[in-house]
Amino acid sequence: MKKTLIIGSAAALALLGAATARADEKPKPMPLRAQVKANVKDMRAELKSEIEAKKQELQAKKASTTAEIKLARLGETVKQSQIHLSNELRRLDDARAKIESRLAKFEQAGATTTASRADLAQASSTMAVAQAKVAAVGTVTPSTDTKAFADALRKAVRDAQSAINDAQKALSKVVSSMRGLEASAAKLKKAAPSTQE
Repeated sequence: MKKTLIIGSAAALALLGAATARADEKPKPMPLRAQVKANVKDMRAELKSEIEAKKQELQAKKASTTAEIKLARLGETVKQSQIHLSNELRRLDDARAKIESRLAKFEQAGATTTASRADLAQASSTMAVAQAKVAAVGTVTPSTDTKAFADALRKAVRDAQSAINDAQKALSKVVSSMRGLEASAAKLKKAAPSTQE
């Protein structure tokens, strides 16, 4: 019995030593399912970081493109505002030319037009101020700060429109001062033939 015990304990020690030696020399392989899971996690993390980088790149590109489009639109707004105001000034200038030709006709008929001419000179100077303010609308430059640009444009357009309204009022004053001229010119015309005969 002693012999079996010694052999049994020696066998047990040999098995124990072999087990520890095997554990030291070769690790247990990972099961296939665990390997696939780990690979999928790594791939997902990698794809997620790539997607995030691409998303940030596209957002930056979109922001720069949006800013360029905004600046182009703001530039077009300045241009359209100036065209609109210039058209108003052109119509007022046409009215001024008609008033001037009417005054010339009244002067030929013998009416005194000094007050109307003075009012017309005042209206012409008011129109010159309006032209300067309309030109100032064109000098407003679009900037990336849209709020400041919009405020500057709004102020310039408001100033130009106010000057145009003042010029229109001055021309209306000329027209109202001309109302009596037509009657006096007609009286002078009727009186003129009788004095010559």
